Amino acid sequence: MNMPASQKPPLALIAGPTASGKSALALKLAEAAGGTIVNADSAQVYRDLAIVSARPTAEEEARVPHALYGYRDGGEICSAADWAADARTVITAAHAAGRLPVLVGGTGLYIRTLIDGIAPVPDIDTGVRAAVRALSVAEAHEALGREDPEAAARIRSSDTTRTAREAYTRCLRAFETRSVESRMAVDAFNTALATACTAEKTAYHDAVVRRETATRATRATAEQSATEELNDALTNSRERFEMAMAPE
Repeated sequence: MNMPASQKPPLALIAGPTASGKSALALKLAEAAGGTIVNADSAQVYRDLAIVSARPTAEEEARVPHALYGYRDGGEICSAADWAADARTVITAAHAAGRLPVLVGGTGLYIRTLIDGIAPVPDIDTGVRAAVRALSVAEAHEALGREDPEAAARIRSSDTTRTAREAYTRCLRAFETRSVESRMAVDAFNTALATACTAEKTAYHDAVVRRETATRATRATAEQSATEELNDALTNSRERFEMAMAPE
């Protein structure tokens, strides 16, 4: 259930273009209101980009609590959904501590995702990502034109990000189609294998029954023959004994 705006805990948002004084204003506000500054800049989440992204200095970070600055490795992917989940955790902790979360940054997608949410997006297969990244922008745009002419016409050939994103999407769809086809082929193979195994088991069972039947018949014949031979031997022995005991 959505909480009425009047009952929601406070949160300050400072957003704007690069070098517009956002960080300095956030620091003043956090000091005055007992706040925790929460980074909403997609570059400043990476510890490797402290200088390039104009991350707050160690002295500035020591003046008030800062969160989500330099907490990710440069080789790690941080999507808007990833950051929003981390931001919610930090904001909840700040409210629990009685502090004002001061959200500051210029990445609009991060902020919109935090406020409005975002549709779930599946992770991109590493093989697909590597294949697309191996292409130049021109090659990726050309490949996109073959797969989706409308999308290629809508996106400038120099637009690296959108071209790659659309190429990822098309590759994922092709990958999913191949996966479905592969699963169908595997299912068909398993069905055929089960059918063949069932037939083989039936044939094996029949062979065993025939062998056991033949064995029983052979055994019965052998037993009858042995019994007859034994009876003959006993008859002969009895006759010889009687002849030997007969008076002269």
